[in-house]
Amino acid sequence: MSGGRSARILHGSRADRRRQLVEHLIPVVERELDAGRAFAELTADELASAGGISRTTFYVYFEDMGALLRAVTQGVQADFVAVVRRWAQAPPGLTRQELRVILGDVVAAYRRHEALLGAVMDACGYDLGVREAFFAMVGEIEGDLARHLRDGRAAGALAADLDPDATAAWLIAMFERGLHLRVRGSTDADAERFTEAVTRLVFQGVYAGGPASGPSPAQGRGT
Repeated sequence: MSGGRSARILHGSRADRRRQLVEHLIPVVERELDAGRAFAELTADELASAGGISRTTFYVYFEDMGALLRAVTQGVQADFVAVVRRWAQAPPGLTRQELRVILGDVVAAYRRHEALLGAVMDACGYDLGVREAFFAMVGEIEGDLARHLRDGRAAGALAADLDPDATAAWLIAMFERGLHLRVRGSTDADAERFTEAVTRLVFQGVYAGGPASGPSPAQGRGT
């Protein structure tokens, strides 16, 4: 366990002191994760020692390690969600290049804090509080993306038979696992390859098949 500098003297209201402590512990947690430790391996005693705080202080502000993880990743997750929402807020008829830029930004946003975001995804398997908070966030993103797809369908930019809710759910699930399993720990070159591949998949499956494409040959034969 690497040592950390002592925490600043906390001041202000309880909420202010907790916020200061969270900001102080974010780089402490990131250091351990970047060193190859799984979050499940870390203990409150270790992090308190590394952060220069007492075990008592830790438990005054965090009921358990799951509460700490939710606290130190709240801002990171909010920043990531803001990037993903640029996709949901984009005009209905995205070009392939516009989609490539948006999805490239999503991949880059994940990679900037992949240790913390990856720890959240890992913790979903064993911590109910982390899982509930994570899937609440995922649900909000799905809703935003479904509205984007619904608007695109209404504007005639997407296929009339496209199911916005089911499509958004599959897209978000694909990104959730793809970022965690493929982009996490990837090289710059591999991240570019994955971005290009997912851009092709999403553009061809969602944006390139607008109403002008007409029925498939099988549909045209009445099968």
